[in-house]
Amino acid sequence: MTAPASQLSCLLCGSTDAPPFLDVPEGRFSSRIGAFSVLRCSACGLARMTPFPDADDLAELYVEQGVFSAQRPNPNQGKVGFSTLEPLYSRYGAYYHFTARSCVRSWRSGKRKGPPRILDVGCSTGRLLEAFEGVAPEAELHGIDLDPRARERAPARLQPRIRTGAIEDLAGEEPFDIITLSFIIEHLLDFGPPLRQAVKLLAPGGLLFVSTPDLGSAKARQQGAGWRLINDPTGPIGHVWWFDEDALRRLADSLELSVESIARRGELLFHLPRWMQQGLRRVLGTTDSPSGERFIRNYQLRMLCALTLDGVISEWAGYGDCMYGFFRKAG
Repeated sequence: MTAPASQLSCLLCGSTDAPPFLDVPEGRFSSRIGAFSVLRCSACGLARMTPFPDADDLAELYVEQGVFSAQRPNPNQGKVGFSTLEPLYSRYGAYYHFTARSCVRSWRSGKRKGPPRILDVGCSTGRLLEAFEGVAPEAELHGIDLDPRARERAPARLQPRIRTGAIEDLAGEEPFDIITLSFIIEHLLDFGPPLRQAVKLLAPGGLLFVSTPDLGSAKARQQGAGWRLINDPTGPIGHVWWFDEDALRRLADSLELSVESIARRGELLFHLPRWMQQGLRRVLGTTDSPSGERFIRNYQLRMLCALTLDGVISEWAGYGDCMYGFFRKAG
């Protein structure tokens, strides 16, 4: 995998044939970039935005504004069942516990013993590190994030485990057994160097975990430019690249890693026939969220659906609009 000097060539295959895929006329990437388009490589399927952002655009989001470490109040606080449903969702509905549990299980399936040494790249305020605490209390946890506020906003017990910087700053570190890049690669101007550094930092037989939105998913196909993982009307998301499964597998091959599995999680609604989707929306209503997420108006029913159909069952059935890749280093 080579990174070209310009963004005219695909980062995965080097092809320059990337026709327009869709337009985002109401885009809100940064103060400099509003409307944008998405181009998709004809050879490998990797998609990228144009105009392409620069380091200043990303610094505005991650350093100046601290978009991803910002602490936001839960709008459902005070509703009946909140104190029970939200902890249940954090454990079984959100992807953090799934990621931690799946990573540890996959690593141990390689006949690995002892406490794993784990690095979460782009750890933000440590929610995935907290999940690893619950799944593998014996693990040695480390996190790194570009946002200087990530560490100070993390739980006090995790702050000593979090550094400010990039993974390239960790050259010479003791090898890690598990390295996670959870919804990171779609944000990077050039995802090649940090991924290659991650492979260098992996112990032989170690596990690299990469999650990213799935451009080939049913939800992405149906919503197009309105898909929240392309453009979220509630705020900037900083996505630069979009993968489908073929592109994600090609990424693993370029890093000389074997693909153990690619899982999916997400909403069942978009895998149903369109007439059924419309009927469910009419009967169950929609939320007031500008992003259109979680269509069920009733909070308690919406949370139960998120826990079961969009959480536990989606893991088992393998549907959803986000991919979770588990890649093994030889050894």
